Amino acid sequence: MTLERDDIELLADVLAERLTSVSRQRLRTVTEVAEYLAVDASFVYEHAVEMDAQRLGFGPKAPLRFDIAKVDEWLRTCTTGRGTQEHVSPAQPRKRRRRRRPGTGTNVVLLPIRGVPAAEIAPDAAHGEAA
Repeated sequence: MTLERDDIELLADVLAERLTSVSRQRLRTVTEVAEYLAVDASFVYEHAVEMDAQRLGFGPKAPLRFDIAKVDEWLRTCTTGRGTQEHVSPAQPRKRRRRRRPGTGTNVVLLPIRGVPAAEIAPDAAHGEAA
């Protein structure tokens, strides 16, 4: 039996499609997705929610797995939606608040300091100001 060139190409296309569908069904690790996208693993972790990652277990350190079809879908929407959607960061950095120091200018009479009578201590000197 001899196959024609068109038959061989058709057979190769069918085989490639089946192999692709079988390999797409398996969930991928962060490392595999990073290699697939040609990026660092940190990029995959940053965009895991957008790529609809699945956690295996509970807690923040549970391993992530990805469906490669969903990763491909994310890629299509990411490149076509650029410029039309405003980028929203998933987590805003916390603003640090300055602690307010307690006021130092009070008129309260202080207790004596180890043997120094309170009368000798000027009220302003007790708060670090020169008398």
